[in-house]
Amino acid sequence: MQITRKLEVNPLDKDALKDAEWALMRVIDVKDIHVTICGGVMKDLGANKYKYGGNLIQQYLLASAAFTVENPDKANDSAAANRAALESVLKAYGAIVRQIPKAKSESIDGLTKTLSDGKLSKYLQEKCK
Repeated sequence: MQITRKLEVNPLDKDALKDAEWALMRVIDVKDIHVTICGGVMKDLGANKYKYGGNLIQQYLLASAAFTVENPDKANDSAAANRAALESVLKAYGAIVRQIPKAKSESIDGLTKTLSDGKLSKYLQEKCK
């Protein structure tokens, strides 16, 4: 959970990235943590060949796992897990852009606008059918 939060603030930090690799392997190894993955969102995050798309997809997976661990009573609520994961991704994206202003992505900026417009739930319903 701490690693996920560190990556939201500084997603390009080398130490945090090493910790993220370890955490992702841990999520894969632990049998009672089930990560919710929305293919439509994954496609949107990586479809435009964004340079940091891999970082964002990793963030999505870690944030989904963190949500499941932090909210065991909602472990089967894929809509809530996907929302928490995407919100975490958008925080990480914002941090990347603050560090590297040229690292903007039109499609991910669109997702940020969707969040600020209060339409993220509708977007997820459409993408995660």
